[in-house]
Amino acid sequence: MASLRWLNALIRSNHSPNLAPKDSGQPAQKPNKHRLLQHLSAPDQLLQKPDLWQLGLFGLAVSVVGGAFWLGTGWLSQRVLGQADLSPTPIFLADPQQVELVLRLTVVSIDAEIDRRGNTSEVTVQVRGSTLQELEFEYPLIDYADLERAIAQELNLPPSSIRQLIRYRLD
Repeated sequence: MASLRWLNALIRSNHSPNLAPKDSGQPAQKPNKHRLLQHLSAPDQLLQKPDLWQLGLFGLAVSVVGGAFWLGTGWLSQRVLGQADLSPTPIFLADPQQVELVLRLTVVSIDAEIDRRGNTSEVTVQVRGSTLQELEFEYPLIDYADLERAIAQELNLPPSSIRQLIRYRLD
């Protein structure tokens, strides 16, 4: 309704070309729609300046919304970035129990990565026939024959079958 205030002012105004001036002595005429539309095409001449109170209220509203946004994002950033590192800590048991595990698996491939500088070998065994799909071992050996014997002993396989399945990578 406030947006139509300038239209009401136009109709009631003495400056309107549609109405006769009060001091002319002529009777007032009904507003002519065509002449009224001519004035509507240039509404910037008819608009009044906004009140200082309205500008202050608008400025206050913008300031409050901006301040709330600034404080809210600052609080959210503090909550997210201020969290401690939630990395899982290992659980150490005072008296760990030993379990002997026997599985029937089919060995598909054996990959051995030998690190000559560190004198260690990392062995990955790909298996089928169970939900267990991969076994990883680390040995303090870099000699091929010693490594093959250690893997054969761990998997209870003959060293000849280990030689057929193993692939070496040197670092």
